[in-house]
Amino acid sequence: MERQLPKYNSEYFFEKKNKYALLIPTLNEGERIQSQLRKIKSLSLENTVDIFILDSNSTDKSLEKDFLQECSVRAKIVVFEGKQGSAFRAGINEVLNENYDGIITVDGNNKDSMQSIFEFAKKLDEGYDFVQGSRFMKGAKHENTPLIRFLAMKLILIPWVSLLAKYPYTEVASAFRAYSKNLIINADILRDCFVSYEFLWYMSVFASRNKYKVIEIPTERCYPKTGKIPTKISMRGCFGIILQLFYLAIGKYNK
Repeated sequence: MERQLPKYNSEYFFEKKNKYALLIPTLNEGERIQSQLRKIKSLSLENTVDIFILDSNSTDKSLEKDFLQECSVRAKIVVFEGKQGSAFRAGINEVLNENYDGIITVDGNNKDSMQSIFEFAKKLDEGYDFVQGSRFMKGAKHENTPLIRFLAMKLILIPWVSLLAKYPYTEVASAFRAYSKNLIINADILRDCFVSYEFLWYMSVFASRNKYKVIEIPTERCYPKTGKIPTKISMRGCFGIILQLFYLAIGKYNK
């Protein structure tokens, strides 16, 4: 497996300010990503993390330069191929080149609790290498989670990844996480096997099995009560995830 990056362009608006980077992958999220960025701005999070938008070539004009600058976004990275994993590889390559000490990631569909980012940064300050945000642990919250998704996570995803990781995770499907620079480098996640969601499962297993300092923190994830579910996972994508879990078990993603 090669260390081959997806095709992407990057545009920077501000100089580096903080030691941690916040990576937000997004694709045609419209008002959801705009509302999320406004929340981040209202919390003055730009004083804690430098914000990177990982845009998989959106066409909805929700991420115009002037708006991103108003929301104190440091950089917009436009990725022209692959899915979430490819977006993360492009973003992580940029922040490694910028020499950040750690990375926080969160989906760009306005479902997660932006105030939790302060706690992720705190855990990185305390020396943790992998911080998983969990909607299911004590003190956390989840609302309107689709039943089929809830059952898939509880009966398949979480038990399977926890078994492989030898760690009792309560959450593995959420991209609301933090990674130390040391973990990111040693996991070698710029390899081209990470195109979709493989990156999520692999990092949960790699961090624990290789004795990095791992912790979960409570977060909130709320789906809208009505309307279309904000997700990029299709039925075909669900079968793809099952295949990814099989590949994870047989070591396909190992270095």
